[in-house]
Amino acid sequence: MTGLPFSLMAASWQRLRLIFSARSSIAPLSRPCVLILAVVCWALCALAASTGLAAPALKPSVGGEPPQAPITEECSEPIAKARGQVLCGTLNPLSSAKVGAYFAYNKGASCTGGSTVAVKAEKQEGQDIKVTGSLGGLLPDTEYSYCVVATNANGETFGQSVTFTTAPESRPSVISESASGETRTGVSLSGSVNPENGFTFYQIEYGTTSSYGSHTYETQVGTEPGDVAVAVGPSTVSELEPGRTYHYRLVAFNGSGTGVGEDETFTTLRPTPPIVSTAGASNITHESATISATIDPQGLPSTYEFQLGPTTGYGTGVYGNVKEGAGAETITVDVQFLAPGVTYHYRIQASNVDGNSYGSDQTFTTPAYSLLTPAPVAATPPKKSLAKALTRAQKLVKALRSCRRKPSGHKRTVCVRQARKRYGPTKTKQPALRRHR
Repeated sequence: MTGLPFSLMAASWQRLRLIFSARSSIAPLSRPCVLILAVVCWALCALAASTGLAAPALKPSVGGEPPQAPITEECSEPIAKARGQVLCGTLNPLSSAKVGAYFAYNKGASCTGGSTVAVKAEKQEGQDIKVTGSLGGLLPDTEYSYCVVATNANGETFGQSVTFTTAPESRPSVISESASGETRTGVSLSGSVNPENGFTFYQIEYGTTSSYGSHTYETQVGTEPGDVAVAVGPSTVSELEPGRTYHYRLVAFNGSGTGVGEDETFTTLRPTPPIVSTAGASNITHESATISATIDPQGLPSTYEFQLGPTTGYGTGVYGNVKEGAGAETITVDVQFLAPGVTYHYRIQASNVDGNSYGSDQTFTTPAYSLLTPAPVAATPPKKSLAKALTRAQKLVKALRSCRRKPSGHKRTVCVRQARKRYGPTKTKQPALRRHR
């Protein structure tokens, strides 16, 4: 009895339970009958164990058979790539059990021992089920095998293996496309690249000659290899020179080589230096005048200089900045400490990163003093005080300090120039030489 298999003991006990559960339909059994039946069951179990027989195992409550062996087949339109493949298969669940499936694949002639790809396939009826899947990340020009595996609650069944070879990798094909969005200093460049089944990168070479000399950053073509042309770009190129013709081409490369596009050209927009116009002078007095001009900075940061002097060589300048933005701006400057009765020349000059512009030369004449308009009489010098008189250098320092308190940059500039002119160092006059007889 001690060697009786546990499965036989369990089967006997199940039969006894069936007998006791039927008490509602038959007369109650006496205790001696129950004991007799138990002894008979144990005796039968001992006989089965001694003769090598075993009680039949209980079948699972779901299904009953593993699914029928599935069929792995080529897809109607197979797509073989350097690193990918579309998979197809058919399975028959054979029973009413729920059936699932997955694809197994590996390098070589067998699908087992490698990796798997999940397939969403589930059926309640005993009909054929079409399943598909896709692989990625494969090696180019390599043999692989795959099969479909059917599963249910009773187990799984492998189908036959199908072998395929991924496409070989080759150097990329490249097409350079026309430039777009040209500005004074920039452009957008694009093209298309066929990776030819390899991990591929591209860059755009450009320069003022067909030797190029500059290029954009290397960028990957797409996310996975393939054999279909992929649009690349646009890549923005900046810091170019206005009004220049540039050459460019698209270059792509992978593990099998480099593909080069055709040489193309584009021309940046012309430079836009400021547009200037010198206006007339006004408020002309014996020692001062107001001069003005119009400046259009062409949307770029610009500076200006009013040039002034008794000849077209000028010699004096008044400087300032022009507000950024499109549209003309009128600049007005008050000039002081002029000499009476002198004709002055002046013009406007403005600059930005694209170049310099000069306005036309204009003139005005300060009126001279006459008997009717005598020159101002110098004020009576004050009585000498005991305080020590300031030197020219000390007066210059004092005047410069006063200039710093001017409210605007322009007035400070004019004040500094006047102070240096009045109190700056002077040249020592050489005594005139006389000829002795």
